[in-house]
Amino acid sequence: MSLKEFKPSSNTYRSIEDLREMCRKDSVMKALKACRQQNISFSQLGEELVKGFRKLRFSKNSGTILSIYNEFGVIGPFSILELLADLAARKDYPALLKQAFRFKVYDELKDDIEAAITWHEDKGTPDATAWRIKFESLHNNSIY
Repeated sequence: MSLKEFKPSSNTYRSIEDLREMCRKDSVMKALKACRQQNISFSQLGEELVKGFRKLRFSKNSGTILSIYNEFGVIGPFSILELLADLAARKDYPALLKQAFRFKVYDELKDDIEAAITWHEDKGTPDATAWRIKFESLHNNSIY
């Protein structure tokens, strides 16, 4: 048995064109991380960034976009509610609950979130009760 050779991560400089190409190839998160490391404004990615977001959404990767928004802010063309609604429509309940809680969304998608929690309860998943408690707390805090 041999050990893999250790290769330290390289902080390779990437040109703007390389970063735009990453966006075209569904690597929006990697492109944005590289921009941040190199202190490059996201706006320099131009239309390729928007196209990358569109490609992600229409290939049913709304959860990925929401993860990008969580790390970098809402920098894409879609609202958080639109993306959460995509997850609900596809019945991707684990992602819906994770992302809705992350962005503190309950009242706007109450029926979908309740359906997701019920789905967890029906499956007998151990986190069903935890999700119910989390969203009840979120709802109660939004009342005040």
